[in-house]
Amino acid sequence: MLNEETSPAIENTDDSAVAKKDDPAFLYFPTNYRWSMGLLICLSGAPWTGVEIDEVNRVGRALADKVGDDDAWFEEWARMGDKITARGRDAMRAGHKLTAASCFMRAARYYQTGERFIQPRSQRSMDVYAKAVKIFKEAAAIIRRPRIEPVEVPYGTTSLPALLVHPDPEATRGRPAPAMVFFDGFDVTKELQYGYGVPDLAARGIGCLIVDGPGNGESVRFRNLPLIAETEHYATPVYEYLAGRREFDAKRIGVMALSLGGYYAPRAAALEPRFAACVAWGAQWDYHAIWAKRLEQLDSGKVLAQGEPEVVLRDERVIQAYLGERYAKRLKS
Repeated sequence: MLNEETSPAIENTDDSAVAKKDDPAFLYFPTNYRWSMGLLICLSGAPWTGVEIDEVNRVGRALADKVGDDDAWFEEWARMGDKITARGRDAMRAGHKLTAASCFMRAARYYQTGERFIQPRSQRSMDVYAKAVKIFKEAAAIIRRPRIEPVEVPYGTTSLPALLVHPDPEATRGRPAPAMVFFDGFDVTKELQYGYGVPDLAARGIGCLIVDGPGNGESVRFRNLPLIAETEHYATPVYEYLAGRREFDAKRIGVMALSLGGYYAPRAAALEPRFAACVAWGAQWDYHAIWAKRLEQLDSGKVLAQGEPEVVLRDERVIQAYLGERYAKRLKS
């Protein structure tokens, strides 16, 4: 267990964030809320991706004296991803395919955990991201329960990359199954989303199509598809893709999304009425009002999120991680 005596991260004195004593969040890096939440995104996928707390802790310990340095963050997570990928390759050569798949699944999450904070993207970060996508597909090709099928969803003149997680056949008993479309949040990806309970849906006989929509994952990095507010533009073709597959019941297809997806999912359900259900995993009641408040706080030099510690943004790269390069330059000017 981590405590004040054993965790080197506790000793860091970086004042980039101030944690509230009564805050319920797990702050691995007590002085840096953003890093703590980044680590927790990785660790929270443990039940469904096999992430090892020891491996995560080793990364955290290596970063204890580098808190706030996003380049160091990226390199440490990439180093752990490489280490676990190599372990998986050894397992494959020895004929231990399931062990290899477990390693590949963990490595993909480590790679993407590290890459999320690199703004603007670099060729190195793009290469690591591509490696994460590839290694996840290798794991998916081995895993049988749940069965994970990488698919392409037609979208205008191009397509959206997605993961179709098939429902357990014992639960469906040969009948057309219900399904959920799962859109990403602001900077989450389909591979990371898989680690948020999706296998549990499959075990209960519910299929799940996890989509890198415009502005997310592969779509923005490799296909030049920026984020758009009009979720229905891609929600409709995604719905029609699932409804066109005979293994799913077109009348029982829902949509869900987390974080910024709390805007995506309700809009999709409102403007594509064939969705039978909607889960807003963190509803965004008025996204304009939310960001107007955040921009006002940024102008004052800090961001205070509801129920979260105060995060003071003094470094341009940190501002980029929240809002992107253009607003970071505006703040600096």
